[in-house]
Amino acid sequence: MRAFVRTPLFVLAAFLVVGGIAARLYAFTVPSGLIYDEHHFVSRARTYIAHQMDTNDHPPLGKLVIAASVSMLGDNARGWRLPSELIGIAVIFLAAFAAARLFQSLEAGAIAAALVASDGFFIAFSRVAVLDGQLVSLLVASLLLVTFSWRWHVAALAGVLLGAACTVKFSGIGLIPLFGAALFLDQTLSLRARLTRVLVIGASAAVTFFAIYAIGLSLAGQPTGVSAVLDDCRRLFASHAQATAMKNPWVSSWPTWFIPTTPLGFYRDEHLGQVRMVTMLGNLATWWTTSMLFFGALGWVVRDGVRAVRETVNGRATLVLLAAALGFLAPWVLTHRDSYLYHYLPTYFALVLVTTGAVTWLRTKRPLWALGFLCVVTIMAALYAPFWTSLPTSQRVLDARLFREAWR
Repeated sequence: MRAFVRTPLFVLAAFLVVGGIAARLYAFTVPSGLIYDEHHFVSRARTYIAHQMDTNDHPPLGKLVIAASVSMLGDNARGWRLPSELIGIAVIFLAAFAAARLFQSLEAGAIAAALVASDGFFIAFSRVAVLDGQLVSLLVASLLLVTFSWRWHVAALAGVLLGAACTVKFSGIGLIPLFGAALFLDQTLSLRARLTRVLVIGASAAVTFFAIYAIGLSLAGQPTGVSAVLDDCRRLFASHAQATAMKNPWVSSWPTWFIPTTPLGFYRDEHLGQVRMVTMLGNLATWWTTSMLFFGALGWVVRDGVRAVRETVNGRATLVLLAAALGFLAPWVLTHRDSYLYHYLPTYFALVLVTTGAVTWLRTKRPLWALGFLCVVTIMAALYAPFWTSLPTSQRVLDARLFREAWR
């Protein structure tokens, strides 16, 4: 470890982590008014505080977190956005722990922290009071959890994370393939033991889901029984089933997310020749590398088979991460519901950790190449940081760096 800490790669990774935290904290209360989907989620958080009915089309947990912050810090930009800030910073370190354990390498932990910290996709969601960052935090907690032995309490905690994820957004069911893959890859468990762990996860998830949902209904002045929860879930499912027009100019189908063609802007302000903006466009060096490695990893599994791939530490970690990535991608592949780039955030996180494994492996073969990749990531982060953090810049700079018109 001491030898690694002295390497340029570790120093660069530490620099990116510090810079990423600063980017998340810089002027996160700007603007002082609601932006983008904050209008939906902050307004619904206010209804919980006022004990009124929540008419939003997502389960309650994410809005309850915002409501708790507003109750403690006030109904202002700090109160709305602080949960996203704290979660966004925590995800950096959780990613480091998860990657270090998945790939059994401290270097992997440092690289994962650097890639997550320096990516605008994660930075933007750390600065806005929306729900997707919460979903990612539950994903990374689940990835860390599956690195431990599948004892009863681990299975119960996995169910808690699954139930909580589904009460942030229904797409939290994307955790199911992750837990399924982790159980399958644990060769120390018998078939009977795996089945009993599945039952524990399911029971714990159901209890967690109904309990959190009932709390939301109670605060909204609604009935809180199991039938009431199911009725409200049916209401939300009906709302989602109708959102299939794909008419919004910002919608994007899942194949376009790998480019991406239509990143959304959270905030933009022009004043006296200067532009401030926060966009969810990520670090292009990481983004495009991640896209290529996703299909490369799938090709590796198809060519060699799951049994062969799982024989190595990197292979097992990649299988777990692919299960998570595909689990969160599946709802948008299998349905025709309106979809936006932010739906890619959990899948992208899992694939960033796949990239982490590839860079860690590359460092053992071509250390200068791995360092070079991280240098490119650093350069791209410096170039695009103004568009992730609302730093003032000129229209000329914006047009040059956001070279695709749809990115502006």
